[in-house]
Amino acid sequence: MQSRKFDKIDRKRVIRALEDHYKIKLSEVGRRLKWLQDEEKRNYWVIGGYGEWHGIPEEMMNAEIDSPTEGILVIAARRKASMDIFVGGVDALVKGREKLYRARKTTRDYQFTYTIRGSHLFINQLPTVSLEKIEELPYEAKEKENDKKTEDIKKLLEGMSKEERAKVIKSLKNK
Repeated sequence: MQSRKFDKIDRKRVIRALEDHYKIKLSEVGRRLKWLQDEEKRNYWVIGGYGEWHGIPEEMMNAEIDSPTEGILVIAARRKASMDIFVGGVDALVKGREKLYRARKTTRDYQFTYTIRGSHLFINQLPTVSLEKIEELPYEAKEKENDKKTEDIKKLLEGMSKEERAKVIKSLKNK
């Protein structure tokens, strides 16, 4: 049964789509999977899931306040067999942060809800903030399972020495 969680496999699929769309290479910033940067050090906040509620860690918000990068907010609205990817600038979210919910007792994340209307996603707490749909990815359970297997193989290969990897590749070519 397919998970109802936006997981690492979903996130990697969205990151690949962003890299293809913008013709960039993204890399993680620190320990947060949702915080990425391109070669020009522009921030990309990649969040997603099945629900219409999300949070931005205080650390990410503060970094954009301290050193603005004209970053991109990416929300992947996950469905059973697809993901809609919406993008917009983080500037308006940062400027309107006082209107967002805060998880004061726990993470101190800035939290918000959204509504999708056509090809736009609107932040409910900041009604003038709109993200535009750049792609609808078909993403069936079988395709996700194939991506998971690829990730598992990649991890396995990364744990091997160069000689071990060469041996495995050679044996696969001989089959």
